[in-house]
Amino acid sequence: MIEHLLLSTIVLGLAVVAARLLPLTARTRYALLLGRASRALQLTPQLRLLPLALLDDIRTHTAGALFNLAVSDSLTRAFDAIAERSAAQDVLVIHDAGSYVPGLLMQAAASGDERALFDRYLAEESGEVQALAKRWLAQPSADPAHSGSIFLDIDRQTRSAWLRRFRGRIVSHHGAFAGTENASDVLALLAADSEIRKRARYAPMPIDARATPGIARLAWRMRWALGVARHDLLVCCAGSVVRGKYLDIVARVISRINAERATNGTTCAITLLLAGRVLDDALFASLRAEFAARSEAGHLLAVVEGNETRYDALLMACDVVVAFREQRRIQMSHSYVRALALGRPVITNSGAGFDDAGVSLVCDDDDLERNLHDHLLRVRDSRSLRLKLSRDSRSIYQARHTVSDFFVQMNDTAHDAAAV
Repeated sequence: MIEHLLLSTIVLGLAVVAARLLPLTARTRYALLLGRASRALQLTPQLRLLPLALLDDIRTHTAGALFNLAVSDSLTRAFDAIAERSAAQDVLVIHDAGSYVPGLLMQAAASGDERALFDRYLAEESGEVQALAKRWLAQPSADPAHSGSIFLDIDRQTRSAWLRRFRGRIVSHHGAFAGTENASDVLALLAADSEIRKRARYAPMPIDARATPGIARLAWRMRWALGVARHDLLVCCAGSVVRGKYLDIVARVISRINAERATNGTTCAITLLLAGRVLDDALFASLRAEFAARSEAGHLLAVVEGNETRYDALLMACDVVVAFREQRRIQMSHSYVRALALGRPVITNSGAGFDDAGVSLVCDDDDLERNLHDHLLRVRDSRSLRLKLSRDSRSIYQARHTVSDFFVQMNDTAHDAAAV
């Protein structure tokens, strides 16, 4: 996970902007550590990609290191070394603003080794948290019906005391840490004395520029290959097919709108594209059944695209991206930011906290199905609205989610901390 994030969302744009943002005169250099790479890669005079194995050597070359903290081998095997050698200039980017414990539990269950979990991450937590962890491990399951309440209880009680050893700054991409409208509701999912809740500051999720003429040309060819007519609407839900994204509601609404065409005379059909791997077979079967029950099976597509360029084109081929999330873990959506970079109109839900700039159509979580139905009809019936939403997405990407914005925000965070 650490390698994927750095290479696909940061590195491609860093070489262009780093020299401007981090001049030599500032004596500010960031080394991006990337797991099990075999060698160092010099991007600019200020910026290097480094194997974690070189952690001991980087202090002679750079004043600060940028660590991407994902639930992976790089977390469980390297965090002790990272924390021990951390400095005030370092930055830790967190992608699970809950407690990391649920992800670590799944990793422990998969490996059969619980020692690191209890000896390192839960050693300073309460007996209640440790008991909840043991309860889940006794019957491990990714099914939210079984695990959802346990994971919520863990996040609400975990102090993430293991993070105290990291001496640098902690940043999160989620808008709750920027004081968005629902920030208090989102942060209520965390323990009041959580290290993440107390220390995390907002920095926008960065992604390199995606919308190019070549991608646009490929997008039209891919849309044609998918069999979607120009006058029809292609709606995309990007990322893995799993529970927690309200995909059942999206499928139900789209299939119902299509079925209504027989009575209202509308010629425009809506096709739902699932652009990601199916990780929940039962959920996928229910989505297919929803469309089949209304004789709309041809308007549900599922595509797994591993090539970055073709995946960008696949998203650009869509008329609108629906980015819903049941926010159990306080995560930002890479697919949402990618859609902004590609200039795609976006529909999201209020509870996700993704729309931190007011450029998307937002559905109220308390009336999700009706709001989505109304928004899709508006988007379907108004090309001018689609064009406006597309312009707004590109505008907010260029204003807040470029790689340069990430470094500027980090520097602003550092100055604020220094002032305090």
